[in-house]
Amino acid sequence: MVPVEEEPPLCALLADQIQKNDPSGKRPRVTASWVAAEDRMLRLDKRDPEQARALIIWCQQDQFWRGNILSMPKFREKYQQLFMAAGRDQQTQKSPAQIRAEEIQRDRAARDLEKLRQQGAEGAGQ
Repeated sequence: MVPVEEEPPLCALLADQIQKNDPSGKRPRVTASWVAAEDRMLRLDKRDPEQARALIIWCQQDQFWRGNILSMPKFREKYQQLFMAAGRDQQTQKSPAQIRAEEIQRDRAARDLEKLRQQGAEGAGQ
């Protein structure tokens, strides 16, 4: 595969991130298939470029995904899985204080809902 002369931004970012993970290795060549995959991902799949950029950075920092996403065609293919995994990762990175605050908020909402039900039942009984 012949490298392209001008690398689209997401292809260049992915190639740079892959090289960053293996500084002694060669930077992947951005080929026509990489460029086509980026174009299709943005144009046909209607992926947001900024979200894709963030996802490239995330996947190349993730212990599992950095070894599995080594080309733009593979990134496009696995985009939805990466998106879901990144969301799960954000959920697990909450601090104990954030988790506790969310629990308190859910408890309050449940109590408020129960009060409304009781008030509705009392009003219906009259």
